[in-house]
Amino acid sequence: MKNIFFDLDGTLLPMNEEAFTRYYMGFLCRKMAPYGLDSQRLIAAIWKGVDVMVNNDGSCTNEDAFWAYFEKELDITLKDTCKKCNGEGTAPGTTKKTCSKCGGSGSVATVQ
Repeated sequence: MKNIFFDLDGTLLPMNEEAFTRYYMGFLCRKMAPYGLDSQRLIAAIWKGVDVMVNNDGSCTNEDAFWAYFEKELDITLKDTCKKCNGEGTAPGTTKKTCSKCGGSGSVATVQ
């Protein structure tokens, strides 16, 4: 998984926030279940991560604050360097073929 996007205040699209949140969190939990993440812990970590961003003192970006909390809380590392491409985003010895392991991101999600 490369990105998780939230538009919980309806700035991009008018919506029922409660219905959207229930649906989105359910979808996210189903998507992450194969990685062994408990749905209740995942949802709690997401909401607490949002709270960490809201209370960020500015010593780091909101993104860094969220992921630092999220990874610690769930005991996962989401930004390990891809061992196949060594973080380059392309298969070894090439410049045009996207790495099949990480999809060109240079990092892979792992669950410990």
